[in-house]
Amino acid sequence: MCSMIDHEKKPVLQSVANALDILKLYSDSEPELGISEISKRMQIGKSTAFRLVSTLMYAGFLEQNPENSKYYLGTALLQLSRLVMNRMNIIRDAHPYLVKLSGKIGETVHLVVLNGYNAMFADKVKGTSIANMGSSIGVTIPAHGTASGKVLLSYKSDEEIEDYLLHVKLEQYTLHSLTRPEQVREAIANARINGYAEDLEETEEGLRCLAVPIFNFNGNPAGSISISGASSRMERNWSVYLEEIRAAAAEISQKLGYRQP
Repeated sequence: MCSMIDHEKKPVLQSVANALDILKLYSDSEPELGISEISKRMQIGKSTAFRLVSTLMYAGFLEQNPENSKYYLGTALLQLSRLVMNRMNIIRDAHPYLVKLSGKIGETVHLVVLNGYNAMFADKVKGTSIANMGSSIGVTIPAHGTASGKVLLSYKSDEEIEDYLLHVKLEQYTLHSLTRPEQVREAIANARINGYAEDLEETEEGLRCLAVPIFNFNGNPAGSISISGASSRMERNWSVYLEEIRAAAAEISQKLGYRQP
């Protein structure tokens, strides 16, 4: 049974929610549905069902079988599913190297990807040291608030950075948080020069992070990996950690098909 959106608990646009619910009606046992079936299952009028289906067809999410006039899932969903699969492949391919890196240095290691304006923690290997970053897989925070997010933003154009600054609130998590646009621009500029980015107690007091990008077969940043630990320990071992994380990133990038020019 498909899980429909609870329209009453969350603020949603009803027509969009209904359109998404139509897509969830499909299954291996019901690969094709007609307007009457959709109308009955959704408990909406046939004219409303037809308009929603027509919109989904226009966007490529549904296609029509000319032999029986029923509708089936379209290729636009396949394109989106490939993006999801690519992200899952990155997690699968990177994980052994995160384990290896964390085991070497004893610190918490993350795999982070951009999700719109946010940095999302896609994977995490907890270190053996006492101080660990209070992060969870799947959690997102504004990209500028993490070392990984900054290093990924550094591959965006200046226009994209300005768009980011227009849409994201620069909140103060700690005394060291970046709360002014010029601070974010400077951090991104430094990441472009250095090839890595830092989080100097900007989201959690007493914790520092170091991040470098990983690349896919096209040479584009597929995400980043980071090391998080107590500020004193990170500062003491900075050069060693930078060397180790760059080596791990190179191995992951090679696994993803990247070949350095």
